[in-house]
Amino acid sequence: MQSTTDRDRAEELAHFARQMDKRLEEHEAWPLSFQLLLLALFVFALIGFGLLV
Repeated sequence: MQSTTDRDRAEELAHFARQMDKRLEEHEAWPLSFQLLLLALFVFALIGFGLLV
C-alpha cells in the first residue's frame, strides 16, 4: 500500500515538473526586448501611481 502512494506521489511530482518545464520554455521563448519593455512599463506605471498618490 505504501509503495503505491509513493509511486503516485512520484508520478504527480514528475507531471508537475514537466508542466513547469514547459512553462519555463514558453516564457523563455519571449524575446528579451519584449520582457524589458514590459518591465519598463510596469516601473513607469508604479512611478506614475506614486506621483498621483
